[in-house]
Amino acid sequence: AMNLRRTSSWALWGPIALAWVRGSTGPNGDFSPPAYGDSPGVPTSGHEIAAACSVEGGSPEDCAACHGAIHKEWRESAHARAFTDTVFQAAIEDLQKPERCHGCHAPKPVLDRLGRPPEVRDEDLVHGVHCTSCHLDRGTRIAGPFGSDTEDHPSLRHPAFEPRGTTALCGSCPALRIGPVLPLARDFREAGLRAKGKSCTGCHMPEITRVVGDGGPERKGRRHTLLGPSDPEFAAQAFEVDVRRERQGFLELRIENRAGHRVPGLTTRQFVFELTQGKQVDRVT
Repeated sequence: AMNLRRTSSWALWGPIALAWVRGSTGPNGDFSPPAYGDSPGVPTSGHEIAAACSVEGGSPEDCAACHGAIHKEWRESAHARAFTDTVFQAAIEDLQKPERCHGCHAPKPVLDRLGRPPEVRDEDLVHGVHCTSCHLDRGTRIAGPFGSDTEDHPSLRHPAFEPRGTTALCGSCPALRIGPVLPLARDFREAGLRAKGKSCTGCHMPEITRVVGDGGPERKGRRHTLLGPSDPEFAAQAFEVDVRRERQGFLELRIENRAGHRVPGLTTRQFVFELTQGKQVDRVT
């Protein structure tokens, strides 16, 4: 697996060399994300359950009553599949204490233990990392970047949702080194990128301007699709590729990881670079 933290290079012979990211593959060479799976229907009555998401135990479908677009993005994300993902389930199948992994894949509100590994929810594990995992504060308030007044639930503006604060919000689990899981949040901190204005959401949750909740104003927020290694175009942006002509006719290919942390995030996955040199095609992993 190419878990690069600094520039790597290969010497190639020939007139030209090209390189691109082909994908981040799993054990079967497939990087297509699985479907979210069966889920209860989304409520059709906009406010009949509006208060349900203000208390711990509210489901993502409750929140969808007013936040339909965000819920749809989340359903297609790795967060939604965090617990049901077949790779995750296969990885913990033979562990003596698989429940030790559940806290990061079906967490209680992260804000209750910010900066520490979250605890596992008591129910609804199949929903993975859902709305209340990130947005519920102290069991009664919905936290976010705005703190809007709403009749549906108490809401507050929380520093964890400001650009520099998202590193703590997102990093409770990725800071750990467990089995094949690499400590990406630790890498990010050690790279000093937070001081330069970089953040987890800045790369993985692109900005979008839209109505966040039914009846509210348009605001600049974040997509909830959670871009990652299953998206080849997004993954390609993590690398800077350069070809230099060296002495004796060699071409040196340099591939530099610009992500701010090792990639991919699992030692069981790899990126494949295809190198074309005339009619010759080689692969580098």
